[in-house]
Amino acid sequence: MKNTYKLLALFIPVLVSLSSCQKGGNDDDNTNPSCNNTTMKLKKWQATFDADNYIETTWNTDGTIRAIKMNTPLSEYRTATYIYANGKIKEAVLSSNSGNVIEDTAVFHYNAEGKVDSMYLKHDDYFDIKLTYTNGKLSKYTRYAAGMVMFYYNVTTDANDNIIKSEEYWNGGSVFNKESTFTLTRDDRKNPLAGLAPFMFYLDDGYNIFWYWGPNNYIDQRYQDHTGGGLDITSGFKYKYNSNCYPGSSQTTLAGQVVFVDDDFTFTYY
Repeated sequence: MKNTYKLLALFIPVLVSLSSCQKGGNDDDNTNPSCNNTTMKLKKWQATFDADNYIETTWNTDGTIRAIKMNTPLSEYRTATYIYANGKIKEAVLSSNSGNVIEDTAVFHYNAEGKVDSMYLKHDDYFDIKLTYTNGKLSKYTRYAAGMVMFYYNVTTDANDNIIKSEEYWNGGSVFNKESTFTLTRDDRKNPLAGLAPFMFYLDDGYNIFWYWGPNNYIDQRYQDHTGGGLDITSGFKYKYNSNCYPGSSQTTLAGQVVFVDDDFTFTYY
């Protein structure tokens, strides 16, 4: 069942694009020779073919994140509204996007280096998460259910602290079985959600949140199934960037080739 879930998540952007002939934004292409120091705050990542497919953010006056609303296929369809203490995110109030009903509150813990190393839900002990770091870089994501390890990812990051690989292992009783490998290719431009991934794990599945871990955007994700199906597929996005080196729009790709010539997603900023 979990493999079916993953495959649906991988194919949905492509399948939806195949049913769409709408045009998106048309910002500067991938020709900007260098990135400036301008910081832009993401307002909305929006599908051009579906008004209900988006990620929306709001920010506090001091520039810190206030809330992230995830409304993408197979996500949790939640909004996380963040609570701060001593300049750091302490909690995230999680509410449903439908009816704005509060579902739970996530609590974040930091290590001595000031990095988020664990988190839990106040009213659900089947969704505890531990983040392990090696030499200051994320090396493992572990998901617990009632105190037992449910599954984990061994994680590889590049020199810029982008996640570029994750290997998934599920608890099989006596051993942990390798289920899949995700390999990510990154650009050298600005990720509008940089620095926020540790606070997004209750909004979507872990391997999807890995997309946003690091300062750069992911271009391709290669998925390899190790459960016997043998599926090996690469999907991703081709971006057009604005003058500040942030994504302005993107086209869905399959095996490195765009599915349609029109933009599938647009990015707006405050």
